[in-house]
Amino acid sequence: MSDDASQNPAPDDATRVMTGRTDAPVAAPPSTSAPASGATEAGVLPPGSRLAEFEVTNLVGQGGFGAVYEAWDHTLERVVAIKEYLPVSLSTRQFDGTVVPLSERTRETFDLGMRSFINEARLLAQFD
Repeated sequence: MSDDASQNPAPDDATRVMTGRTDAPVAAPPSTSAPASGATEAGVLPPGSRLAEFEVTNLVGQGGFGAVYEAWDHTLERVVAIKEYLPVSLSTRQFDGTVVPLSERTRETFDLGMRSFINEARLLAQFD
């Protein structure tokens, strides 16, 4: 794998990594109050948010480096789980739903974490 490919891996059919903007604006700006699901971390996507063909229905859980959502896949018409890379100490969610590094100082660590996150997703996709 070339150095460029390792920095910007292209997901295969079994592993889709969505970065950048959501397909539609986030239903509401991130709230600093606790979501209804009981999570205490800010920055999670609210129910109704769209990521391509996926519609977030519930926050399943959140840790220091990510969030797991229950979502509805409008293409396959079934419930799926989506794990989002959301390192709370390194990033912030913008109003349009984009997750970005907090600063240029955190960018390198954020990018390293993203590559690790993608590699983990590819590894897990092999078990399908």
